[in-house]
Amino acid sequence: MTLHGATDRAKAVALDVWIALDDRDCFLAKERITTAIAQFERPHEVTTRFRTVEFQPGQDSAPAVRPQASTGGQAKPTGTRDAQRLVALAVVMGGPALVSALIERLFVAQFQEQTAIDDPGTLLRLAAEAGLDETWVAAVLAGSSHTDAVRADQAAAAEQGIDTVPCVVADGGAVLAGLATVEEYLSLLRAAAGLSDAD
Repeated sequence: MTLHGATDRAKAVALDVWIALDDRDCFLAKERITTAIAQFERPHEVTTRFRTVEFQPGQDSAPAVRPQASTGGQAKPTGTRDAQRLVALAVVMGGPALVSALIERLFVAQFQEQTAIDDPGTLLRLAAEAGLDETWVAAVLAGSSHTDAVRADQAAAAEQGIDTVPCVVADGGAVLAGLATVEEYLSLLRAAAGLSDAD
């Protein structure tokens, strides 16, 4: 059948999803990307890596990225460095699934529960609810571990010319910057996999 033959030709797709943890459009983008992957012919062959940046990082970081002004619903900057360090911890503790759960919990807290994410006690609770070990989270928040990982993402964004969030890079090549529709994310996936919309 045509569909079967088309999917046999598809290749695996790796997505780098650049986000700011206090940006509403990034929350919407995460939901839409998840939906697009679910609709994709081979969702199990899509890997997603979330990479975080700050709007106004500290002076030891690369230049700030600017939010994509598409919905006008940005949260006010609260300082996300500690939250970003917890995302880096989640990478080590559980990989993509745990990272996704933590980012989702942080987004929901801000944009559905109106809870700021710049308070250590709040971050400890949210991270635990997302599935991270509370003892590890407390240790990270009490120190400066995983700061290098945060700086590395900030520097990589500058090197790659990522100056708008959300931004999705497929297989290190095709870029979709700004908040897009589910259909646009799906088209990006299909193009990266070597499929056409006619397949």
